[in-house]
Amino acid sequence: MSPLDHLTLRIETHLAAIYGEGDHSPLVGRLIDTMRLKEHFFEPVPFINHWSEKDVALITYGDSIVPTDGTPLKELASFVRERLGDSISIVHVLPYFPWTSDDGFAISDYNQVSSDLGDWSDLENLSQDYRIMSDLVVNHCSTSHEWFQQFEKDEEPGSRFFLEVSPFEDLS
Repeated sequence: MSPLDHLTLRIETHLAAIYGEGDHSPLVGRLIDTMRLKEHFFEPVPFINHWSEKDVALITYGDSIVPTDGTPLKELASFVRERLGDSISIVHVLPYFPWTSDDGFAISDYNQVSSDLGDWSDLENLSQDYRIMSDLVVNHCSTSHEWFQQFEKDEEPGSRFFLEVSPFEDLS
């Protein structure tokens, strides 16, 4: 059975569980066509678990450790190495992108590290000894981000990245 045939069977099984028994093949075909899976189907890679019971993660804001000199991210790396050592394996740095509001979650540039915290080399330095985790936060961004500016002007690609709903719409 080809990987695409296997996926088709899995989709049919899910649809039968949701909608009951019946011929769901037309809907399966539409789903596969809509997702362009016939043209762009890749063999799934085997699952690799990157976590174990031995992993310990430190979750921190990039500016939680106040530097005496240098940047907060450099100071964080020094603190983690000197005080925590190998007692942790992962450092989850909460939003380190430039932001305009929402405590770091209204990102204005996904390609930069906030200059108040440091730069990419600081995170790369930390990654020499620890696995790094971060929040990408693509579900919302700053109104100053280029995608939102494009949305307001109905320009691509940002015009496709936001939804407008009535203030009376129940979104709960």
